[in-house]
Amino acid sequence: LRQVRKELPGTPIVFCEVNRSYAKILEDSPFRHFVTGVVMGDNAAGVLGAALQMRPHTKRVALISGTAPNDAYAKQIALRGLQPYAGQLELIDLAKLPMDEVLTRVGCLPPETIVLYSSVFKDGAGKDFVPREALSLISQAANAPVFALYDSLLGYGIVGGRLLSFKEQGKEAADLALRIIAGESPGSIPFTGEQAYANLYDWRELKRWKIPETAVAPGSEIRYQNPSLWEEHAWAITGLTGLLMLETVLILGLVTNLRRRRKAERSFLESEERVRLAVSSAGAGLWTLDTVTGTVWATDKTREILGMAGAEDLDSEKFLAFVHPEDRERVGW
Repeated sequence: LRQVRKELPGTPIVFCEVNRSYAKILEDSPFRHFVTGVVMGDNAAGVLGAALQMRPHTKRVALISGTAPNDAYAKQIALRGLQPYAGQLELIDLAKLPMDEVLTRVGCLPPETIVLYSSVFKDGAGKDFVPREALSLISQAANAPVFALYDSLLGYGIVGGRLLSFKEQGKEAADLALRIIAGESPGSIPFTGEQAYANLYDWRELKRWKIPETAVAPGSEIRYQNPSLWEEHAWAITGLTGLLMLETVLILGLVTNLRRRRKAERSFLESEERVRLAVSSAGAGLWTLDTVTGTVWATDKTREILGMAGAEDLDSEKFLAFVHPEDRERVGW
């Protein structure tokens, strides 16, 4: 701060994510009149409370931390969060161990245990890690659910809870900067950070450890849910449904037309049969010629007149032989 004041005299400073002990020093320092900001959250007790609500029979907490300076600070936050549960929960200290040993130990934890992961930037063997990559290894090997404090670790193997949100911290810091731009003095703006939390859960971990969604805090956000068949294939299902409906309409139309045609054919045949019966009963000599097929229909009376057998088929050529040459033109030949 002295260097900033020297290089940028009179410039207000908005910090983000200083730890609580350093924030207390700033509060009592001569720099306070031009400094404000967001204090890093330490809601370990809140995370443990949510974990115990989901796993009410928990008796032990396995604490995992590395050996880097950041790991030591994160471990102290976790230990402070455990203090209210000192007589309720047994501590299994897995801090500062080589990663291989950590993975072995978390794979055979006793029943009714949860894992509290602070951070691992460097393990007990001196190997460097990205904390969420270390978390993924631990979560995959663990026989108990894993919890942590920060939203940046969600999706890498923790169940969730009331997590410190770096996004919300950034919003709070931006709001402080806007207040200063609007004319407020930094020294008159209290340090913030108490609201920079979000209730977040990993759906996959809830399912893995058989934790019902009803056990999480009301209004929580549950991420990484597997999409339903409809959500994953909505367009395909809609298109297929529309196609099936169209095909159904076409098939119904074809069936309806076929039924109408058959009904018309039956009506025609019945009508034709009635005409035949009427003509036969009247003893009339009638005949018809199908100009498409060349076939001739004639009543029994006509056949009798022409001297043809009743069962003999008639076609245009045979019938023409019975027509007088002078009448053939009238017949149509």
